[in-house]
Amino acid sequence: MVTSQRSVLIVDDEEMLRWILNRKLSREGYICEEAADAEQAMEKLGRNPSELVVLDINMPGKPGDQLLPEIRAACPQTAVIMASAITDPGTIARCIREGAEDYIRKPFSLGEVMMSISQALEKRQLMLQ
Repeated sequence: MVTSQRSVLIVDDEEMLRWILNRKLSREGYICEEAADAEQAMEKLGRNPSELVVLDINMPGKPGDQLLPEIRAACPQTAVIMASAITDPGTIARCIREGAEDYIRKPFSLGEVMMSISQALEKRQLMLQ
């Protein structure tokens, strides 16, 4: 269980996946927002930057791997975890080079996501100190 409320933005065009992650994270004490595409994600981050973004790659409009550098530039203190079915090693390496904290392959377990989020937020906290 999270000791203080942390904010997470879930960016994925799959509504059911957003709902499942939101429900799990909310039960664990996180404050969650959702976005279905890059435009919604940047709008929400512009209003209220999240501590962490869970970001899909394959979305309509701008894909997540192109959105990642924009998020890192606009919100440098926001951790980003990529969550995608894309398994291309070059794409994974590029996302990590561009600043993603982790890359989780879909389909994933909720336990895997929770572990990745916890580690990314811990690393973020250490970097901010």
